[in-house]
Amino acid sequence: MAITASFNTEKQIQIEDVSSGEFIGNIYAPNIVSFTKLIRRAYKNDQGDVPDDSYVGTSGSPPSKEEYIVRLHLNNGMIEDIPLVAGGWSNDEAGYKQAVIDITTFANT
Repeated sequence: MAITASFNTEKQIQIEDVSSGEFIGNIYAPNIVSFTKLIRRAYKNDQGDVPDDSYVGTSGSPPSKEEYIVRLHLNNGMIEDIPLVAGGWSNDEAGYKQAVIDITTFANT
């Protein structure tokens, strides 16, 4: 499933499945209390790419693929993970930092 994340006029981050056009949900941006950077990694073995969802800092052989994710922590205890590319940010450390800036600015304006 490929998703997109966009800002709407009601201070919400709207999440949709690109392939089906299905609406997944909204996150009210002012309810976000913190962020965590995640990197979803895949490693090659004799069967191809093997996913390994892990926090930054996991050691091991170099991954064959990396997907940076911003994890949103909400004031009700829930979390939501958004791949950076879904929001139009670059898939790297700079993209994560920009996502945090953009979401924080959006929530506070």
